[in-house]
Amino acid sequence: MGRVRQILIRGEVAERLQILWDRGYAPEAIAEIIGVDVTRVKHYLKNHGRKVRQRRWEYTTVRTLAPTEAAYIAGLVDGEGTLECRWIVVRGRKCPKPTVASSDALQIYNTDRALLQWVRDVVGTGSVTPDGRGVRRDGWNIGYVYRIASWRAAKLVAQLLPYLHSKRRQAELYLEFVQLRLQSSPHARYEPLRQNEIIQEMKQLRRGAQGRRRSAMKPENQQIIDRFLASLGVASSSQAIEGDAARHPTTAGT
Repeated sequence: MGRVRQILIRGEVAERLQILWDRGYAPEAIAEIIGVDVTRVKHYLKNHGRKVRQRRWEYTTVRTLAPTEAAYIAGLVDGEGTLECRWIVVRGRKCPKPTVASSDALQIYNTDRALLQWVRDVVGTGSVTPDGRGVRRDGWNIGYVYRIASWRAAKLVAQLLPYLHSKRRQAELYLEFVQLRLQSSPHARYEPLRQNEIIQEMKQLRRGAQGRRRSAMKPENQQIIDRFLASLGVASSSQAIEGDAARHPTTAGT
């Protein structure tokens, strides 16, 4: 069995999918909102006689927030949010050879699903899904995550920026990173050195606030990214960690 759980579109999920479609939402927007892969959404629509048009009016634009709404969501981002900028390894039919690309996301974690759904409704786009980080222990509440990325996240962050405190610098770096990322293409990366500088500074800011965290990236993917960074003439993140450990050796075993 594969590790990816097949999500059946039925019951309340199917009902909400049909409502969103009738309101004019595009398959991509529906997939983000209900947390299902877009190919499964399109397959469901075709099986139920809905013609999936090439272009369709989308309710995916980030809404203009009221000052109170922006301030409240900024508080959630400061306390329980993450602004993520990183390198990823892309594989697939369109990329038969593993390719390094940049990725970004704004995420807010909470055990109150209704709260995150309110954020999504106020913002106008994004997805709310169960938090898949680690294993939930007995007695722990189920966690959920609101996620938004790319230019939509940048539009939201720009509105939250005046109200952010602990993550204000991360937000400024995030906006610059998204701008650089959107100016790049799969065949020509735009200013990858500056992108890498932002990624490293974001890591340092997160470590300062939360302590050092071990990366969950697969070793083979880390090696591909290390080779990509070496081609740019910069040290990889793993090499930087090894150098830091050499400068600050542990006293274990003494």
